[in-house]
Amino acid sequence: MPRMLSVSRKLMTRLALVYSETAAASGVFAQFDPERRKLMASTKQKLDSPQALFVHELSDIRSAETIILTMLEEASEAVSSTQLKAGLKAHQKQTKQHLANVDKVFKLIGEKAKSIECKGAKGLHAEAKEAIKGKPAPEILDSMIASGAMKTEHYEIVSYEGLVDQAKSLGYSE
Repeated sequence: MPRMLSVSRKLMTRLALVYSETAAASGVFAQFDPERRKLMASTKQKLDSPQALFVHELSDIRSAETIILTMLEEASEAVSSTQLKAGLKAHQKQTKQHLANVDKVFKLIGEKAKSIECKGAKGLHAEAKEAIKGKPAPEILDSMIASGAMKTEHYEIVSYEGLVDQAKSLGYSE
């Protein structure tokens, strides 16, 4: 039991760190989504336990962060505002740390990330690519990219809130 408490403290610390970096002062709360449940049920992975669901969701956010990292790189090259470019570059740095933190959580729980693609982040990335491809006026593109970055941030916040809730329900907290 002491090992479980040690793992759970480390896990909660890691998830809380990722969540706090992402959420900052947000008041967004995760909601149960029946569509998400249908999506997960249709995956090839067998989600037959809360632990399996947790590993799936952790794998999903790992995929999301990887996609977001690519999206941020592309967006930062496309924008004209130096302030926005700096913000996107800062978010890239945070995203790399998020990936490292998620990988540490996998090690703490003794699991490996599953090979899945986050459809939510993929959709956000597609929107950003479409905006860039449309070649609108620079100030319009900057606005589109900034709006997309906010959507992405909210997606991350809700994902990490859900992971923290799941971790607690699995006993990874005191």
